[in-house]
Amino acid sequence: MTFERRTMTYYHLARWGDDKIQTGKIYTTPLNKSEYWKRQFNLQANAVGMAKEFEDIQLPLDASTVHIKISEAEAQAHALHKAQRQLKKEQIFEQVRRKEFPLKPSRQTCMFLCESEAQIRECAIKFGFAMPPYRIFELECLSIEENLTEGTLEATGMTQDVFEEMRAPNRHRGNPDFLVCNIYSDMAIEDMARKYWRGENTNNEFLTEILFRGFFRILRAVG
Repeated sequence: MTFERRTMTYYHLARWGDDKIQTGKIYTTPLNKSEYWKRQFNLQANAVGMAKEFEDIQLPLDASTVHIKISEAEAQAHALHKAQRQLKKEQIFEQVRRKEFPLKPSRQTCMFLCESEAQIRECAIKFGFAMPPYRIFELECLSIEENLTEGTLEATGMTQDVFEEMRAPNRHRGNPDFLVCNIYSDMAIEDMARKYWRGENTNNEFLTEILFRGFFRILRAVG
């Protein structure tokens, strides 16, 4: 199998262990739903992780700060509502993509990347990914030029249609700030989704994320 070499190097944050990856080996982004997307539906698990945010609410009052303590049950209820809004937001973003931007890669089946090591480290801090257990990997997106044999397709569990869809890297450059809209109305979330899918505010002044679907090769573990 031969590949067209292009400058398509990115950085990814993952919990891959050394026993799970091989540099130089060809991998694909999720064929169906990604683990990220599946987690959005596990509302109770998400709420447990979010509940700590609500156990000690700090409100600025003039020059001082007021700490409001609430019960564990109340914290869980607030966190569950936040998890539900998070899922609703992602569903609206996907609905807007399918209707208005169907050629963009879906957040349901993509891999999230950054364009530089500095950006992936900033992303880790902003979204609370600790290292360890997370690590940064440099990878190269690939474009497959040759057709796969029927036997190779069968071995990968990939249909011909999916292969044709993924053989050329599909990428979208978006600003994750537009995702911070869980508490907005559905109509306002739709507006934010359009800005995200149009790629607004993705110049050098903003943190950006790359949504990628296709084949890739891991080049090295950065740290």
